[in-house]
Amino acid sequence: MRRRFGTGFSFAWLSAAALVTAQASVVLAQATDAAGDRAASFQAVSGGVQEDVAGGPLMLLSYAIVWLLVFGYVFRLSRLQRGVEGSLERLERTLAAAPRAPE
Repeated sequence: MRRRFGTGFSFAWLSAAALVTAQASVVLAQATDAAGDRAASFQAVSGGVQEDVAGGPLMLLSYAIVWLLVFGYVFRLSRLQRGVEGSLERLERTLAAAPRAPE
């Protein structure tokens, strides 16, 4: 019998996907706005080009997602291990209670 993922595990996947989608839409909106502003008029540039998108929040978000996935995977493995241990105990009890055939 195949078991399905628990609601907490699927909620974690959905939350991670929502965070990534929200962050990607914000970055895309900022890039689109910046490109539209540049196309409206000529602006002379002096000095080097500066980053428009800060890398810190993106890095923290990616690390949070990776750790969330790692903890979810470990939690899933521990639940599967408990299920296997329970099945093994039931099998041992069944075998111990079964009458033995003469040899």
